[in-house]
Amino acid sequence: MTHLWTPRAIGTVARWLILAGLVVLGSWLAPPAAGQPPAARQLIRIDAPTPEERTALVRMGLDVAGADLAGLTVWADEEQLRAVRRAGFRYAVLPQPSAADLTVDPTYHYYEGAVAETQRLAAQYPTLARLLTIGTTIEGRPIPALKISRRPELDESKPAALIFALTHGREHLSTEMALYTMRFLLEGYGTDAGLTNLVNQREIYVVPVLNPDGDVYDITGGSYQSWRKNRRPNPDGSFGVDLNRNFAYRWGCCGGSSDIMAQENYRGPAPFSEDETQALRDFVTAHPNIRVSLSLHTFSELVLWPYGYTRERVPADMRPDDQAAFAALGRAMAGLNGYHAMQSSDLYITDGNSDDWLYGERGIFAFTFEMYPPGSPPGFYPPGGVIERETRRNQPAIEYLLAMADAPRKVLGREGDTTPPAVRLIAPAAGLVVHGPLHLAAVAQDNAGVTLVEFLVNGQSTCLDDAPPYECVWQGPLPLTDLVLSARAYDAGQNIGASPAINVRYSPQPPAYFPLFAKR
Repeated sequence: MTHLWTPRAIGTVARWLILAGLVVLGSWLAPPAAGQPPAARQLIRIDAPTPEERTALVRMGLDVAGADLAGLTVWADEEQLRAVRRAGFRYAVLPQPSAADLTVDPTYHYYEGAVAETQRLAAQYPTLARLLTIGTTIEGRPIPALKISRRPELDESKPAALIFALTHGREHLSTEMALYTMRFLLEGYGTDAGLTNLVNQREIYVVPVLNPDGDVYDITGGSYQSWRKNRRPNPDGSFGVDLNRNFAYRWGCCGGSSDIMAQENYRGPAPFSEDETQALRDFVTAHPNIRVSLSLHTFSELVLWPYGYTRERVPADMRPDDQAAFAALGRAMAGLNGYHAMQSSDLYITDGNSDDWLYGERGIFAFTFEMYPPGSPPGFYPPGGVIERETRRNQPAIEYLLAMADAPRKVLGREGDTTPPAVRLIAPAAGLVVHGPLHLAAVAQDNAGVTLVEFLVNGQSTCLDDAPPYECVWQGPLPLTDLVLSARAYDAGQNIGASPAINVRYSPQPPAYFPLFAKR
C-alpha cells in the first residue's frame, strides 16, 4: 500500500502529536517544590482556536486567567513558556500589572464587607429576607447566605433559585453581582410589579462569598495576590484546592482537573473533600425545590451550561430535550446581558465542577456567568468604577432565570405554565370625566391563578394588588389632561397579561353640570 503524505495530512498528524505531547508535559510541569519561592510569571495570550488545543493547554497546569473561542489568557513561568513554544503555539506577552494595578480597591465588598452588607439587608427587610449560614470554611469563617421570599422564615417549597459567587478567591466582581441581586430584589419589592411577583412566588438563596478564606488571602497586605483556590494546607507545602474541581460528579474523570497539589486546578484528595463544597452540597440537598442555579465568576463575558466533562452534546446522562432547553435559556440570557453563550466544554474540558454536579446529580438547570471584563487587562481586578454598570447589566438576565425557575423546560413549550392571564379594567368607564382620588378596579383570570394585578396611569405603575377584588385608589398628583389607564396581571410562572387601555379625562373638581360623570 502506498501512503500519500499530503500537507493536510501532515498538518493533522502534527496537531495530534502536539496535543498528545502537551498531556504528557502537564504531568511534569509542576510548580516549584515546597519551600522554594515561586518562579516569576508573565501574563500571556495564547492562540488556541479549538477546544482540544485549549484543553491541552489547561492540562499543562497553566493558570488560566481568561478564555474565549480564540485562545487563552494565562499566567506562565519561564519553564511553562518554553513548553508552550516547543508545542508550536503562538503567544504574545501582555502588559504586566503594575503595583498600582494590584493595590486593593476599597470600593469592593471583600469578605467582611460582604457579610456586613448581607446583615444590613436582612435587618432592613426582615419581612422579606432571612440571614443564613450554610457552613464554615477550613479556617473557621462562616459562609453567609440570604434567603429572599415573601415569608422568608418559612420553607414553603415554592420554586427556588440558588445564586452563589466567589468560588475563586480573586473574582471579587462576582460578589458585587450577588450583593446587587439582593438589593434590586429587596428594594424593588412593592413598587416594581415584576420583582414583587418574583419575590412572592419564589424562594431565592444568594451566597455572596463561597470561598471566604481565598477572598481574605487575596487581599493580604493591601495588594492582590491573584489567589484562586481555598486555603487547605497540602502535604507538599502548597495551599489550596480549586473548589470548582472538587464536586463529586465526574470528579477527576476526564483530564479536566489536576492531581498536582500546587497547580491552580488541583481537584483535592477526594470528591467533596473541602468544607466549602460540602456546605454547598448539603444546602442544595436540604432544599430539593431548587430548580435553577447561577454560579457567578469572572472573567470573559460568557454564559455557560453543562456539561463541562464532555464535549458530547447529549451524553447518556442528559435528557435529550435538556440540551435544547439549556441552549435556549442560555442564549436568551446572553441576549439580555450581551455575553456569549455556549456549553462550557466548548471552552475546554473541566471535571468536578459545580454546574455538572448540580445538573447531573440534582437535576438543577445550572448556569455560570463569567462576568466582565472580556479580557486582560484589567482581568480579575477591574476598577471599582465599573461595579454599578457591570452588575446592573446582568439584572434582566437574572430576572429572566428567576422567572423560569418554576419549570425551566417551559422555554421549549413542553411543560410548565406559559399562558398569560387575561385582565381588563372595569372602573372607571372609558370616556368619563373623573375627579378627586382615582378609583380603579379590574377583573383578571388565569388557567393557573392570578397572583398580582398592577394598575398603570399614563404608562406608569401606580399600585399593586395581590388578591381579588383587584382595586386601587390613586391620590395623584394627576395631570389636568386626558389619562390613559391600563392594568397588567401576573401569574406564578411570571407570565404577564395586559388589558386594553382606556381614556378618561381628569378634573380637580366635579363638573358644574349634571350628571356628575359625563361622556365626552
